[in-house]
Amino acid sequence: MSPASSISPPRKPVRTLAPAAPVRRARAARPAAEMPVEDDGLRRLARALMLLTVFLLGIRSTVFSGVTYGVALSLALAPLWLQALWRYWGARLLVGTGALAAVSGVWLAWAGTPARQVDHAIAAQDLALVVGAVAAVGVILWCRQIFTDTQIGVTFGLGLLANAVLNPGALTAGNPWKFGYLVPVSVLVLSLVQRSDRRGTQLLLTLLLALSCAMNDARSYFGTFLLVAVLVVWQMRPVSMSRGRAWGWTVALLGGLAVGAYYLGQSLLVDGFLGEAAQARTQEQLRASGSLILGGRPEAAASFGLLRDQPGGYGVGVVPSLHDINVAKSSMFDILSFQPDTGYVENFMFGGRFELHSTLGDLWVHFGALGVLLALVIGYHVVRGAALRITSGEASALLLFLSWWTLWNLLFSPLYSALPTLVLGLGLTLTPRGRPDPAESRPARSAGAAS
Repeated sequence: MSPASSISPPRKPVRTLAPAAPVRRARAARPAAEMPVEDDGLRRLARALMLLTVFLLGIRSTVFSGVTYGVALSLALAPLWLQALWRYWGARLLVGTGALAAVSGVWLAWAGTPARQVDHAIAAQDLALVVGAVAAVGVILWCRQIFTDTQIGVTFGLGLLANAVLNPGALTAGNPWKFGYLVPVSVLVLSLVQRSDRRGTQLLLTLLLALSCAMNDARSYFGTFLLVAVLVVWQMRPVSMSRGRAWGWTVALLGGLAVGAYYLGQSLLVDGFLGEAAQARTQEQLRASGSLILGGRPEAAASFGLLRDQPGGYGVGVVPSLHDINVAKSSMFDILSFQPDTGYVENFMFGGRFELHSTLGDLWVHFGALGVLLALVIGYHVVRGAALRITSGEASALLLFLSWWTLWNLLFSPLYSALPTLVLGLGLTLTPRGRPDPAESRPARSAGAAS
């Protein structure tokens, strides 16, 4: 012991400046009228604005030039949701690729003039589709920091249902369930039961949706829900793969299940289990092309011919020339023996614009190689996100439906028709950086955390 310590005991530290506690007590003692209660009101307003945006994203009513109310509000809120992109793996790549694709589409159209005619109104619509899709995904990622996937899915599903009522479209008259209400109802009901402890309910609802598709001549949807049901059952097994296992094995599993679901669905169709009309159409498509997919998608042959004729794409708003139409028709006839002189080919596919009935094809024809890259980025992130959730046993029936339907639409549905489920599916499958996604177990937080 030193002499200093033997003379005087150690002194306790004395807090000569301690204003913190009195200040805290003073704040607590202030009258309620002087409290910053407006913060709670602003948070509630911000949360309501976020849900309103998600709801409006499901409605396709436009403000101008293809820009919907939801897209317009999403673009106005860009300073807020852009910050959320840093928190999700691959989100910045998606936004960057989308922006470059938009620039590429404008440049291709400009480079093709004056040899090609450009419809500027259609060009604005093409740009609005891509820019709006990227903004919509950003809004959903922003909302995921505050709301559960159930809240987001139900809100978006209500928007889709409102759109089916307000904007039914010409196809809805022939088959209202298939073209109008199937997707909104599916998103709504599967959103409500997507917690992992409701696997049995998810399976039952998925099978009921598959049955409704079989009864309403919705063959593609039937195969999708059949595959979803199998994956729900797969995740109900007692022992699941650990999250650390390579998710590539799950992708291989998905590929095998998809092939199995395809041949099972084809057998059911050919044998007449899904109705005589579906049986007759399936047998005719198999007779004509030997493939149910190619026989029902002659647009794929047209896309191949156009790609071979002009690999770089055409640009936004470009009007098909007579040469382009003849190239596409020749390819459909040579590859599939499809008689192309129909109103569908001349009015829908090439009636003043290119429509290849494929998200991948539409992105290529309007945005060139960068459009193809954008499609590949979308497909990769959907597959990766779904596979990671399946590997850890966390993939809900909603996420599985949205993921598979997005992949299907990349090949076989127009960009405009594919966007609602693509936006929601991509927004829910992108994974947070550096931590597992708690999904339904995530508590709601204040809106200030998102901004």
